[in-house]
Amino acid sequence: GLDQADAIKYIAVFAVVAVLGFVSLVQALKSGKVAVVNAILALSVVAVTALSAVFLGEKISVKEIAAMGLALASIAVLTLA
Repeated sequence: GLDQADAIKYIAVFAVVAVLGFVSLVQALKSGKVAVVNAILALSVVAVTALSAVFLGEKISVKEIAAMGLALASIAVLTLA
């Protein structure tokens, strides 16, 4: 199990990452277009899917891989336009 000291460490790391993420989001919204920033934020689904395949061994279908590729391509088009 997880003892109290380890739990506190995980909570501290989570808090730091959450604050850094929020600060990064605010900076992105200040300096970029809201539509592009929001689209990039939506890519978290792609990241979670890829990480679940790597760390949890989940199978990803060809259709899902194609959808993730299209999502990444759409961000490229948005940022280069």
